[in-house]
Amino acid sequence: MTTFSRCIPIAIASFAVVLCSELHAAIIFNNFGLGDAFGNSGLLLQGPDVHTIADVNQAAAFTVGSTGAFLTSAELGINSGGPGPATGPIDVILAADAAGLPGAGLQHSIVNVTTNGKQVISAGFPGTLLLAANTKYWVIADAEGTFDGGWNFNTTGDTGPTAGQTEGGPWSLHSPEQRFAFRVQGRLVPEPGSLTLIAGGLIGLLAHRSRGGWHSLRLLATCRVRRAELSFDGTRDGASCQMCC
Repeated sequence: MTTFSRCIPIAIASFAVVLCSELHAAIIFNNFGLGDAFGNSGLLLQGPDVHTIADVNQAAAFTVGSTGAFLTSAELGINSGGPGPATGPIDVILAADAAGLPGAGLQHSIVNVTTNGKQVISAGFPGTLLLAANTKYWVIADAEGTFDGGWNFNTTGDTGPTAGQTEGGPWSLHSPEQRFAFRVQGRLVPEPGSLTLIAGGLIGLLAHRSRGGWHSLRLLATCRVRRAELSFDGTRDGASCQMCC
C-alpha cells in the first residue's frame, strides 16, 4: 500500500467524524425554568378509565428554528393525582399543524407514569422524523387508561397556542395564557454547504487516485476535525500524509 493510499482511509474517517459532529443533539424548544422548574397548576389530563369527567387530552404548539432537526425526545411537566388510581400511560404525540390547531399525528411515544405527584416525563423518539425549519408543530398529551392529572404551565412567562380535546371530538384553542411546560430535542440537520465541501474534497481524492497518483499537486484545502489538521503533499514518485495536531 502506498503512502497516498493510506491517506484515503484517513480522509474517509474525517468525513464520517464531521458528519457525526454535524448531527449533534440540540434543544429545539424549551420553556422549563432552571433545573426543569415548572408551575403547580395546569389543565386536566384524564384517561378513559377514570370516569369522573371525560377522556381529556391537551396540546401545545411550538415552531422549529432556522435549522431542521430529527426528533429524539419530548419532556413534559405534569402532575399525577386524583381521588382514585391516578397513574397510567400518556401517549405523547408529535403532530402537524392544521390551520392553527393540532393536525395529523406524525409520531408517538407512550410513557407509563408509575408515581403520583409533580414530575417531568420523557418520551423517546427514534430520530427518524424530520422537523422542518421554521415550521409549526404540536405536542399532544393523550391520557390513557387510569391516568388522572394535568399538564402544568411553565413559570418562565412563555406564552403560545394551546388546545384541548375530549377524545374523538374536535380540538378547541384555549384562551391566551401560559403555555404548558415542555421541551423538544433532536439532532440538527447538517448545513448543506459544509457537507458539500467535505464530500467534494473526498471525491476529488478518490478521482485523483483512480488516475494513477499525484501530478505535482498540492491540496489547498485543510479540514479540521477535532482539532486535527490533515495535510497532503507529494509528487508523481511519492506522497506523504501527515497528521498534525
